[in-house]
Amino acid sequence: MRRSRSAVVVVTLALGAALDPGAQASSLAVPAAASSVDFELPDEASVPSPVVTVAEPPRLRTLADDPPTDARTPKPTAAEWKTAPAVALSRQNADCKAQREREWLRITCPVHALAAMDLLAGPSEGVSFERAVKGPDQALVLPLRRGDRRVLQMVSVSWSKYSMDYDTVYAISEDWLEGAAGPTVGVD
Repeated sequence: MRRSRSAVVVVTLALGAALDPGAQASSLAVPAAASSVDFELPDEASVPSPVVTVAEPPRLRTLADDPPTDARTPKPTAAEWKTAPAVALSRQNADCKAQREREWLRITCPVHALAAMDLLAGPSEGVSFERAVKGPDQALVLPLRRGDRRVLQMVSVSWSKYSMDYDTVYAISEDWLEGAAGPTVGVD
């Protein structure tokens, strides 16, 4: 163990200055009796290092881990979507979330000034858009079926004094090629 007398003096002076910032340095002087107190500091080797444990969030299942079956089921109801599990996409924007119920996928993203949600390419069968009346969360629902290839977008609008500008906020691609373990879905 190392011994330090100056540590007591420094701590005492610092506390005195904090308690009375207007005090003179001479009034904060430590009496001789107090400065002779022994203070033991532990060796650096004997002090344990702090341990921080961070729990990782549970890993989301991917579409390739548990691909949908070839069954064609009705589109999930609003009640089913409330309890549908989240899934990880191949490429996912951090602002968006994806849920899967049977062979149906729902992607929800925040778009504050929504101008449009469009299917740009691919089959339209089963694709639907859910425009939020309150709040920015906009959703699209699509079936995941072998052989499908789709490109969709969510577009926002902004206004200035003399113009309106449209911007593709999210581009969504979905394909399930023959021989692939499951569909590939990306939100960019």
